[in-house]
Amino acid sequence: MAISGRLDIAATGYPYWWDATPLVDPGGTVLPGEVDVVVIGAGWTGLSAALTLARAGRDVLVLEANAPGSGGSTRNAGAFGNNLRASLSRLIERYGESTALDLAQTAQHAFAFSKNLIESEQIDCDLQDLGRLTCAYHPVHYESMAREAELVQRVLGVDCRMLTAAELRGELGTDQYHGAELKESSYVMHPGKYLLGLLERCRSAGVTILGDTPVTQLHRGEKEVVTSRGKVRAKEILVATNAYTGDFLPELKRKLIPTGANIIVTEALEESLMRAVLPRERMAIDTRRIYRAFRPTPDGKRLLFAGRSSDPRRGPQHNGEILRKQMVDLFPMLANTELSHSWGGYVGFTFDYLPHLGELDGVHYAMGLNAAGASMAPYLGNQIALRMLGQRDDDGLLERFEFKSWPFYSGEPWFLPYVLALYRLLDKLGR
Repeated sequence: MAISGRLDIAATGYPYWWDATPLVDPGGTVLPGEVDVVVIGAGWTGLSAALTLARAGRDVLVLEANAPGSGGSTRNAGAFGNNLRASLSRLIERYGESTALDLAQTAQHAFAFSKNLIESEQIDCDLQDLGRLTCAYHPVHYESMAREAELVQRVLGVDCRMLTAAELRGELGTDQYHGAELKESSYVMHPGKYLLGLLERCRSAGVTILGDTPVTQLHRGEKEVVTSRGKVRAKEILVATNAYTGDFLPELKRKLIPTGANIIVTEALEESLMRAVLPRERMAIDTRRIYRAFRPTPDGKRLLFAGRSSDPRRGPQHNGEILRKQMVDLFPMLANTELSHSWGGYVGFTFDYLPHLGELDGVHYAMGLNAAGASMAPYLGNQIALRMLGQRDDDGLLERFEFKSWPFYSGEPWFLPYVLALYRLLDKLGR
């Protein structure tokens, strides 16, 4: 059912990606009493880890609270990049040039690993190299991006260049931006097909995957996992739940900030209208703190538009209305366009904007994707699996940094409404 231009028909919250790959819990599998490894979380991270472990001969069970893959792995915009959340200049300022370069290269290694995984496993997930625009919402943002682009080109050899506002009008059907940085090569893909491909490869490798099986407790000393279906013992336990980490491991939950995001998708557009919005097919994001990101769907016929959500619990109707206003403000030619989908989810941020993997009181973890999960998540899953096998192929860089939290923070981000209010003010002031 299409959502009207005024969003007066209730949205279902059903992601666009699920149209092509409906997520179904196969069900019917009995919870085993004992396995080599229990992986908690059937998203990109957990499935990549499970695949590595199973092909090394381990008996692996993956548990998911809902349908496998129904969390952040199929609720995102499908950007497939090669950078961390923190900029290179910020990393240099924080850690020094040598460590900053190592971290930046880790993001490039993650991209290379995940792209090779797609290609070598022959996962058909509509992988496309569209390039990426980062659009300057204020003139000061353009100046800052130009300095960063020069640094990234010089130090990392990344192919990027700055576009003036006039040049950008050849890329986007809006005049709201003061120019942009263009990365000539940056990928997008179909998250649902990507997830389905990993599920199929895991099952072929002998991994048992149980959906609708929330974990309620961990008895770490006994290596016992308590679920809604019963208990299972394991030699090793891996938590790969990112923003959806539950109360079963409060020490990890309090290290993550689950931040709401929402996405809308338009009805199929006439080619002339689509070209008016995106003269060239690109992935784009802007520099507002209350960001806006957009891309064409894989068939090139619809616009996908993403942004922050004040609270996903307000539902796809409420958050979809907010996003639609932002979309029409940016692209007035879409004022009479209907929407077909609106949905929300959570992005897992860390306090240092770095991904983390390691071990906590005998429980392994890999999480903290900071909105860069499409390429980073499978890599982290593989790396933590190799660590569990004693076969690490890197130098443990991401384990060197303390996985920090805030005093008195329990994992429920009560402060986010105040942060978002501040961000809106800073966006208006051009800061």
